[in-house]
Amino acid sequence: MNDGDISHAIPDNTGYITEGQLFLRSDADSGKVIIDPFRSLSRLKQLVQGKKTREDHSQVMNASVRLYADAQNAKTKLENGFDLSDYDLRCLKYAKDYATELLSIDVNVKIEQMLDTAWKLFAKYFTKAEIGIKQELIDKYWQE
Repeated sequence: MNDGDISHAIPDNTGYITEGQLFLRSDADSGKVIIDPFRSLSRLKQLVQGKKTREDHSQVMNASVRLYADAQNAKTKLENGFDLSDYDLRCLKYAKDYATELLSIDVNVKIEQMLDTAWKLFAKYFTKAEIGIKQELIDKYWQE
């Protein structure tokens, strides 16, 4: 994006949205430039998740983004003077680590390592029930 101007995106060589778009932004909490999980698009992810990638890919991605959204809600509550629950506080800590370890544009890891990092963050901040992933995947990938 040109100087952070999201209204004037730089198109790819074809001028069309192809497989997807990555929306980058500065993250105040981590101090990093990150891929914004709410604005980035991928039209082809359903063709590879769990087929060409590990079986937990789709559920890990969905849980990661949902928990990140919960952190954004907690941030809004904090900014408006509301009390934060223990869950809210854990979400805020998770969001900072998630941005630093997985969303930051300077992270360059293989998909398996990315998934393992997400599981590590889940275990660090949440209970198994809070992440909302199928039990069979929790049993296989949960990292104590």
